[in-house]
Amino acid sequence: MENLIRFVNKKINDLNISDYTFKSLFNIIHDQGDLIFSERIVNFSISSTSYKSIKEKIIKVSSVIDNFIRSEKGNFIGLLMDNSDEFIILFWALLAKGYKPLLLNKRFISNLLNECLDLTSCKVVISDTSIDLNSQVINYLDIINCDDQILYDINANDWANEIALSTSATSLNIKICIYDGTSICNQIINSKYIIRKNRMIKSRYEGKIKLLAFLPFYHIFGLIACYFWFSFFGRTFVFLNDYKPNTILESVRFHKVTHVFAVPMLWNEIAKNILVNAKKQDKTELLNKSLDKSIKLQSIFPFLGKKIILKKFGEVNNQIFGNSIRFCITGGSYINQETLKIINGIGYPLFQGYGMTELGITSVVLDKKARNRINNSIGKPFENVYYKINDNELVVKSECMCNRILSKDGIININKDEYYKTNDLANINNGYYYINGRKDDLCVNEDGENISPDIYEREISIDHAINYSLISLDGKKLSLIIQVGRNTNSIIKNIICNDIDKAINDLSSLGIYLSDCFITSDPLKNPNAIKISRTILKKQINDNSIKLTPLKEFKDTNNNYDNNEVCEIVKNIFACVLNKDVKDIKNDDHFVIDLSGNSLEYLTLISDLEKEFIISFDNKEYQLYSVNDFTNYILKYYER
Repeated sequence: MENLIRFVNKKINDLNISDYTFKSLFNIIHDQGDLIFSERIVNFSISSTSYKSIKEKIIKVSSVIDNFIRSEKGNFIGLLMDNSDEFIILFWALLAKGYKPLLLNKRFISNLLNECLDLTSCKVVISDTSIDLNSQVINYLDIINCDDQILYDINANDWANEIALSTSATSLNIKICIYDGTSICNQIINSKYIIRKNRMIKSRYEGKIKLLAFLPFYHIFGLIACYFWFSFFGRTFVFLNDYKPNTILESVRFHKVTHVFAVPMLWNEIAKNILVNAKKQDKTELLNKSLDKSIKLQSIFPFLGKKIILKKFGEVNNQIFGNSIRFCITGGSYINQETLKIINGIGYPLFQGYGMTELGITSVVLDKKARNRINNSIGKPFENVYYKINDNELVVKSECMCNRILSKDGIININKDEYYKTNDLANINNGYYYINGRKDDLCVNEDGENISPDIYEREISIDHAINYSLISLDGKKLSLIIQVGRNTNSIIKNIICNDIDKAINDLSSLGIYLSDCFITSDPLKNPNAIKISRTILKKQINDNSIKLTPLKEFKDTNNNYDNNEVCEIVKNIFACVLNKDVKDIKNDDHFVIDLSGNSLEYLTLISDLEKEFIISFDNKEYQLYSVNDFTNYILKYYER
């Protein structure tokens, strides 16, 4: 541990005596020899790249990149790529040759990307995907694989010293935030504060620290908290071949990842699956008691308690990330408090952070005691960041902030001696800050008080809905919008209705009375977005692109289920698993004897039926082999 502390202090000292430019930062990061920069699964084995190798590739690419770019030095060049070695190589090669990287959001559709290009006068985009934009688009492989090379000293170049990121466009107004080397270096200095406050972030597994490169580097959270914080100290990134749920889980286990930083969407989904599985097995009460005991133990003995809990929840964790996880951060949007309890409770230390594209990362909860990590605080500001609350709004001052903001409304030059208005509602308790929603989401409750939907949305749970949102459609009263599947069966619809009734009662007990409740099968958010934008959702509802059904009408048409409906659903799943025509399956056919199903197909059948009906089948007690067997079991299960 002492060697690690000396190493950290040396790196920070190297930065402090530098000129705080990207050029200096490049040299500090890449002067780490044979330390492993990245890992990736290739042909069922791990392929790794060292920091030395990455530096050599950056030098090579920077020597040829001018052959492809038709733009003057000092201009912005778009980088439209997923996380990879090549992203990092091109990022630094552009800076080294005097171009300013514009990190483009791959979730954006073409018209939003074109708006980013227009705002920055960007005429060239390097991309890992084929796309038609209002600029020259270059395939990244053409540059990476170019054999021409001129050997030279990369430090002799006239380096650029600015990069640009876009906001997430949740307010229908794209903003481009420009950062210089000084702002980024100040962000890195904040990592020293985290390491000093909580040594869990330095924890290793089998002597190594590996970070899952899940958050995109074109997002401020991914760029700062993942790439810069960890590359600065020579840590290893695990790159994903794709972002499918199974790929994420298997990659963490296979690479023995120690650190996972992600948006609430990932953590909420993991927590939801844990709850659903507990409910299937009638173990919800047992799970809640175990989580309470876990949080208590980890609050009394933070490090020993975590080790004990990882073993206790070993069976659960083996289905998720395994037992290598040492430190996790969530950020980017609001997270369900129950999720914080579940993830921390199963032994994965999950800390909540706060930041904005305009500000960078400004705080992280750093309590070692688990009970202080599950109360939805965003922690205390870093040493070179200052928080204040003005009229219930969080305002921030810091040397880490961006230098200027470009939007269709013009250019805003940031004065770092002044406080920046975040539009986030906040309060402070015992020095810890809490975010209570957005100012532009406020509405008026029946008692005349302004209320924030975010606060009360965290207090309800509609587990079997795809999504839901508390929103004020008229700026005065709250409505609850619930998204369900287009082909949701009646049993699940009935469960959702019960969940909605409970949510409405829970809100009423808090003094919140809804004006309306609607159901839709239309998506409430972009499938790749990290959160629902109420601004965009309200616009979609107003222009009728999202169709709403009143709750009463939904209940009247969907609250009954019978033998025939369940039987048909079961039979169709039989047919799908066995790759047979549904007409060839009789209700009393034996899965193995009559339909020639094998053991693997039977396990698939069980899994598909459990997902469809949110149920757990105990085949040791019940011999379930025909459509009738499963239908009767399901009906009896829901009659209890």
